[in-house]
Parts: sequence; C-alpha cells; structure tokens
Amino acid sequence: MKLKLSLISLSWIICLCVKAQVVVNPVFDKTDTPEFRIVKVEITKDTTFVYCIYQAEEQSWANISKETILRDCQTDKKYRIYRSVGIPLAPEKKTFLYARKQNVILCFPHVAPTLTTFDIIESNEKDGFNIYGIDLKHENDSSLYNYSIEHAVSLSSKADFFCSTGNFQKAIEYEEQALYIKKAYFGRTSFQYAESVINLSSYYNQAGNYKDAIIFGEKGLTIKEKLFGKESLEYSMSLHDLAPSYAAIGDIGRAISLMKEALVVKSKIIGKHNASYVISLNNLASFYSMKDDYEKACEIESEALQLSEVVFGSNHPEYFKIIGNLGGYYLRLGRNEEAVEMLEKTCQFIKQYLGEDSEAYATALSNLSFCYSQLHDYNKSIEYGSKALNIIGKDNPQYHVLLSNLASYYAGLNDYKNAIYCIQRAISSVKEEIYTNFPNYNSEWKYLFWQNNHSLFDDQLPSCVAKYKNDSTLSYLYNNKLFSKGIVLEKKPQSSITWKDVQSHLQDDDIAIEFISPSPQMNAIKFYALTIKKGEKSPKMVELFDNGQFVDSLKNADSKFDKNKKVANLVWKPLEEQLKGVKNIYFSPTHILHSIPIEYLPIDSTCCYSDIYEMYRLSSTKELVSAKKNDRISKVVLYGGLEYEPSDLDASSNDAVKRSGFDPLPNTAVEISDISKILQKSGSEILEYRGVNGTEMSLRNLSTCPIDILHIATHGKYINEEEARLKSNQGNFSFIQQDDDFFYQSNALTRSFLVMSNGNYLAKGIPVDDNNDGIVTALDISNLDFSHIDIVVLSACESALGEFGSDDGLLGLQRGFKIAGANTILMSLNKVDDEATRILMVEFYKNLMAGKSKHQSLKEAQKHLRQIEGGKYNDPKYWAPFIMLDGNN
Repeated sequence: MKLKLSLISLSWIICLCVKAQVVVNPVFDKTDTPEFRIVKVEITKDTTFVYCIYQAEEQSWANISKETILRDCQTDKKYRIYRSVGIPLAPEKKTFLYARKQNVILCFPHVAPTLTTFDIIESNEKDGFNIYGIDLKHENDSSLYNYSIEHAVSLSSKADFFCSTGNFQKAIEYEEQALYIKKAYFGRTSFQYAESVINLSSYYNQAGNYKDAIIFGEKGLTIKEKLFGKESLEYSMSLHDLAPSYAAIGDIGRAISLMKEALVVKSKIIGKHNASYVISLNNLASFYSMKDDYEKACEIESEALQLSEVVFGSNHPEYFKIIGNLGGYYLRLGRNEEAVEMLEKTCQFIKQYLGEDSEAYATALSNLSFCYSQLHDYNKSIEYGSKALNIIGKDNPQYHVLLSNLASYYAGLNDYKNAIYCIQRAISSVKEEIYTNFPNYNSEWKYLFWQNNHSLFDDQLPSCVAKYKNDSTLSYLYNNKLFSKGIVLEKKPQSSITWKDVQSHLQDDDIAIEFISPSPQMNAIKFYALTIKKGEKSPKMVELFDNGQFVDSLKNADSKFDKNKKVANLVWKPLEEQLKGVKNIYFSPTHILHSIPIEYLPIDSTCCYSDIYEMYRLSSTKELVSAKKNDRISKVVLYGGLEYEPSDLDASSNDAVKRSGFDPLPNTAVEISDISKILQKSGSEILEYRGVNGTEMSLRNLSTCPIDILHIATHGKYINEEEARLKSNQGNFSFIQQDDDFFYQSNALTRSFLVMSNGNYLAKGIPVDDNNDGIVTALDISNLDFSHIDIVVLSACESALGEFGSDDGLLGLQRGFKIAGANTILMSLNKVDDEATRILMVEFYKNLMAGKSKHQSLKEAQKHLRQIEGGKYNDPKYWAPFIMLDGNN
C-alpha cells in the first residue's frame, strides 16, 4: 500500500503540522502484514497522521477499509479513519502493475493527549492489515524495518561472530534486531523467533546478565514446547541451555530440575552414549556441587566419566574436564590424594592440548590451587592460583573469585597484608559490575547479586583487617561498609560518601558506630564495632563478642533483667573507652542487633543507656551525611479503629488486649482521634481511615502522594521461616510465598505484614481480590512509592522484625517501607500493650507538634509513659519495644 505522492496532494497536510508531536519509526509489538510498516506518526491539533510504506506485489490491488480504526491501548477508545492518501478507501481500489514500494498516509481524528500506545485495526478478516502496540514513547532505527529474511539471518550471523570474540553486548544488539524482524514477519510462536530468543538467552548469560538470560530462556522454552512438544530433542536442548542461568543466580533447585528433565528426554531420543547427554550429565553434577552435595555430584560425575571415555576417548578435552571436576568433588569429600592426582593430570592434558593461555587451563590451575589449600600447602596454592589469575584477566567473570581465593591462601600463611591487597582488587572488580548492572536491576535482583558477592565485603575484608589494623585498612573497611550497607535499597550505587564525610558531620561529643558481624568460618559469627569520633585520624575497630558468647550469656541468665544486662555487657561494655565524653551515639546495627533494642539495654536496675546518651538507630551512618530535612508537617494520613470482621480468636484470651491477633483494637480508634486533635491545631491536612475504609487498596492508592506522616495503628505480625512452612497452606496465611531460593528476599517480605480493614476475609475463606485482601505485606509495600513520606509510624506489634539479610539489613516491614522510599520509621520489636501504645503515641505527637525533633519526641514520650500512674508502665515491655530508624533529621 504505497504510492508516490505529488507535492500538491501533500500541501494541505503540511500546513497543519505546526508544533506537531512526531515519532519516527515507532516501536510496535506485532504486525499481521510484514510488507506494511509505519514510518512516522504525527499528531497535530486536528489530525493524527500515520505515514506508512507498503510493499506491493506485481499484478496485485489494494484498498483501505472504511472501518479501519486507531484504538487507544489504555482506554480502548476508537478513532475511525476519515481519509487515506496513496491507497484509496474502499470500495475504490488501486492496481499495481509492477512490484514497488508505495507511500501511504492514514488520517485519523486528533487523539487524546494521554495516548501512549495504540493499535491500527483495518479488519479481522484474513486479508486485513493490523498493527498492534504502536509505542509513541520509543523510536527505532529505520534499519530494523528491513523485513527480509536474508537481513535477519545476516544480523544473527553478526551476533554469533561478536559472541565468539567475547563482545556480548554487540551480539545482543544485533540479535535483538534480528528478533524484532522475525517477530513481525513470522510471529511470536515461530521457530525462527524462538531461535533468536534462545540465542539472546545465551548471550545474556555469557555477559553475566542472568536476569534477562532467564527471561528469554523461559520464553524460548515455551515456544519450543508448543512447536515440538516436551518429548523432543529441541525442547531438551532448551532445558539444557536455561539451567545454568538459574544456577548462576543461586536457584540450584530449578537448575537441577531443568537438567534432569533434559537428561530424561535425551536418553529416550539419542541414548546415553552421546556427547550431548554426557555434557548435560556433567552440568547436573556441578549443580549438586553448588548445593554442597558432593556425594551426589561424585556419583553423577563418575557415570559421566565412564560414558565420556566411550563417547570422546581418553584424550579428549571433555574427558579431562570431567576428570578435573571429579577431582574437585573428591577434594571436598576429603579424598585429597585422589583429588590431587586427577587435577594434576587434568592440568597437564589441558596445557598440552589447549595451551597455557587457555581459560580451561586457568580453571584447572585454580582447582589445583584450592586442592593444595585443603592440604594446607598454601605456597603451592598461591603459585597455581596466581598463574590462573594471570591467564583469565580482569574481564573474566571469575576474576574476583580467584582473587578472593588467593586472599584466603595468603591469610592461611598469616600474610594479611597481601590478603587485603587481593581483597581490594576483588572488591574493585565487583564494584565495576555493580555500577554497570545495578541501575537496571530491581530490588530482588540486586539482593540476589549481593547474596552471591557480599562475603568479600562482609566476611573476608573485616576478618583480615581485624588481623592487620592500621589507619589505611580501617579507613578502607569503613568506606566499604558505607558502600555496601543498604546497597539493595539504592537506585544507583555510589561510593562518594567516605568515613571522613561522616566524621565531618560529627560534633565533639558525638560518635558514629557501624556494627559488623563477619563470619570467617562456618557458623562462627564475630561482632565488631567500627567507630568514628571527631578529630581522630582513622576509624577504630573494637572486638565485642561472638555468637557463642551471646548464646551462652542468655542460657546462663536467671532473670529477664539479668539477660538484658549480660547482653549490654557484650555490646556496650567493650566500648566504654570510646564512649568517654560522648553524648550522642549514632549507630547502625547488624545481624541479631537489628532485633534487640540495644539503645534501651540496662546500665543498672535504675537506668538504661538511652537515659545517659542520645541513641540514634540508623540504616547506615552515611545517613548523617544525606539526612533529609522536613521543616513543616502539611499532610498526615491516619489509620485506626479498623474493622477486621469477627475472627476465630477467643476475645477473652490474653492476646485480646495486645496487638497480636486479628481481634478488634478499640484503643486504636481513640488513638487516632487524639492524634488528629493534636495535629489539627497545627493546621495540618488530615486524612483518616477507619472501620471498613482502611483497606489495603486505600493504602496502595497513597503511592506517590505527597504525605509527611503515615500513621498505621493496627495488627502487625512477623512469621519466621519455620512457622511459615506450617502456616502457608492455611487459607488465612495463603499470601506467604514459599518459592525456591530464587525469590528469597520476596519470600521473606511476605512473612511480615499489617492487617487492614477486612483482614479476616482470608481466615473466613471469603473470596477477595489479592490486591485488596486486607493483608498488606512488606513485599506489597516495597512495590509502592512512598518517597515523599518523612515518617511512617507503625503503631503495631512486631513491625520491626524480619529475616536477617545477606546485605546486613532486615527483611521485614522496615525493608518494605525503605524500598518504597520512606525516610524515618517508628516501629516495634515485640507484641505491645494496646493502652500503653495509645498513651505513648499521643504523647509522641504532642512533642512533635511542640517543635521537638522526632528522636526527642519519642524519648520524652517513653519517659512520660514510664512515669504516669505511679510507674504502672515503667517495665521495659511497655515502652522499650518501640524503636526509631533514621530519625536523625
């Protein structure tokens, strides 16, 4: 459908195109007619022009249906065509004597300014042309619209070439162009489209972008299943190709499942004495080794070795690759002599046949170096490990892993100076990867990446610095703790804030403390405090306790006070020298310290640490540098007095007066009424949600709203992983995710939740929309935008609890609100008394509206609660559960 137009026929169009919105070569999702493409969309005051090119066939004719519409994808609003230039509207038609490209302009009414994507539907009949998902926000290079198969094949060939040279980004670029053409020409369910999808999965995998590798791999797998069925060799190969991507992101269970399925299909179709089968078997063994199941890995690899001798012969690289892997598994099972023999044999073979510069030789050397480390021959470990490192170079994904291994070998010789040097190089390599990939990752993918790489920052580095402390190493350690702490929450990682920046924000009577908890050995966790004070040349490192001492202190305590006093002696006693002359303590907890109100631990029977010091709990001490400022409270949203519907809980039980179940909480209605009266005096805009109105959907609708304070008085709950396994099958806890390790952070975030209006619907088995089921989890909250909120007040039980994360944070409601962007969070660590909480919260707002800081408002509210009614609420169980995170502004 394209006709060469005269200047006269276009003149009336040109005069209307003043200040028009123009999109050249817009991206679109699919076309039913590859010969018909959109060159440009131009939206003027009166008309929407769609400029097209039509490749007409010889001796063919064409016209445009008068029923052709432009359909808004968001609203489904339809705009009917009123003119076509180049190809006439039906019933007229144009005949083409020769094959040629024809210019066409389709004219529609002016569209809504909110329109971002639309479809053009000529007809649902076989001969009609339809184009779907035309995107007015994105443009494409015009070269993408060469819809010839030859061009697509050429693009894929270029992609394959660049992949072979290690330029994976270029390979991805060309294959994506090929994919676009194949999608438009053949459709999404074609073999040609699947071919490019699977190629892209492979390129992303090799580039280390496992997220996209999995997305494309799963897509390719689905297409192969539809085309060939699950019992086909094509499907089994896609299973084989996808499994390593899951293994790379730590989802070993999924990787094993895929590879086992591939092996079953291959054994039926091509038999076990086949190279493809042996390679899959070898990969399966490696996946079991990633689970530390070396017995199973040995069993599978031994079978692979027997088959490979028949399939490849005893002088083939694949045969020796299997020998090398088997040697590694023997090593981890303590069969050291067999391991050394196999690994040395592998090294010699690869050196002879593939050369000393091959990556395979580097891998063999690395395995051998690790083998000698298990024999405590660290000099040989360093010798072979250094050779391997020199071969692979900085661009290899295993570069930082080899450096980390070298660091452990040097540490084995007590050469901590060289160990730290290796760690610094490894950290530099990981940081480069973070800067490149993190901006494109969501929170879950960031967490997965960090889970695989945090040991360098959180275990190896502090353990070595503890043995080799000087101004330089301590400064480096603190700077990297500032970089890594909270890294999953940052949209764009940055390393610009240093310990000196933190120090510059301290006064003479201040101290900043980063608590750290490296695990130098399995199950051994040591706790240290990194401290900064004004005027000091570098941070200080103070050893506190290990997890064994912590457990023993709790076992030997004869009362709750004695228990708290023993914990106080472990945490604060070693810091007495550093705390001299200090008034303000800014601390960032770690591991178990997240779930202990260490700011309220007792000094003696009459006072606690927060009575003597101003104690500020922070996500990271870099909050001192980047603290937000909020001068005025303009808008407040209050939730309280919510109706959950009758539950099966006995209202007469002890829990009825605690925020620990799903029973009514009458004091929460009184609480927000009292708070509302206080806030009204300041002129703040107040929005209250009570009764059945405080739904989950109402909270979701607050996303992106400019709110200063969000106060939620309701039930809060944290369920640990073991309890979750028992409860997840119960209807009222069906929202808890129990997926595999791939979604570990997401799973953990579903185990912390708040109960909103109608929260008992699940318990009663009443069908309800998942987005409005009355249960809002930390995962739900993490998907909202609360970046405008200065303070979130969670007047609820257990709202500060959660899982200990690999990023030194806590995976609970506080993580959800922090991912959402909230600044300060006031929350509780335990079950709390309903009336005591009401008194504390009302007093908190009185102080806040009187102009006191958030921190001081809470401290004085706690003091007030402890003193009223003759000390009725003086017991820490009434006031100490409430902690404030990042309340330093």
